[in-house]
Parts: sequence; structure tokens; C-alpha cells
Amino acid sequence: MLKNIKKILGVVGGVLVILGVFLPILNLGLFGKYSYFNLSVNGKIVFALAIISIILSLFGRFFFLIITSVGIFSVFAYDVWKFFKLKKNLTGFIQKFEQKNPNNILIKLVKSAFQSFDVGWGWIFIVLGAFILLILFFVHIFEKKLSASQIIQK
Repeated sequence: MLKNIKKILGVVGGVLVILGVFLPILNLGLFGKYSYFNLSVNGKIVFALAIISIILSLFGRFFFLIITSVGIFSVFAYDVWKFFKLKKNLTGFIQKFEQKNPNNILIKLVKSAFQSFDVGWGWIFIVLGAFILLILFFVHIFEKKLSASQIIQK
């Protein structure tokens, strides 16, 4: 019974990650909203890891969910770090350019467009799904240790 619940939760975690990959993850204001799948190859890697997680869950191989969940977290964290680093560098560039040309209408337009750049809400699904997969791994390990200690006590 518990194994079926774990399988269902594994599928739910994988599906949440897949939803997060296809939902808007980056809002670029005037330039539109973009999903993680369309932004880079890393979105496709996270998608593949989610599919692998679903397959592992369906076959009851919960031990290997540590690889897929940490992989999802790692790839996603790298891209988030890269985005915020780029945003910081562009902010510095715009500020320097604005200091040299304070009355330039083009820089004011670029600045207002850049300030509308934001992170979308698809990341919530990615993090939540990967977290469920990681918890399933730890539940599986805990069950193994618990059953092993019960066998030793008998």
C-alpha cells in the first residue's frame, strides 16, 4: 500500500517539474514571457530528469531519485544564479551609461524596459516537484533502515 502511495507521489513530483518547465519562468516585460524549456538546453535537461524520475517512481526505484532530484535542483540553481548575475551586470552597465549620458531618452527607455524583467511563477512548480522527489528518496532510505533494524531485533 505504502509503495503505491510513493509511486503516486513520485509521478506527482515529476509532473510538477514538467509543469514548471513549461510554465512562464521569466517575464521580460515588453519582450514577453518565456518558459524554462524555451530558454536554454538546461530546461530540456530538467524536463528529461523529470521524465526519468517518473519512470523510476513507476518501477519503484526510489533510491535513484536522489540523482534526478539533486540534478534538477543543481541545473535550476545554476540558471537562477546566472540570471541574477546577468541582471546585476546589466544594471551596472545601465547605471554607468546613464551617468555619462544623463539626458539620453534611449537609456531611459532601456532602463524602464529592463526594470520590468522579473522571474515568473513556473519555478515554484520545479522546486516543489524536485522537493517531493527528494523527500521520497529519504522516506525510502528511512524505510530500508527501519525494516533492517526490525529484522536484526528478531
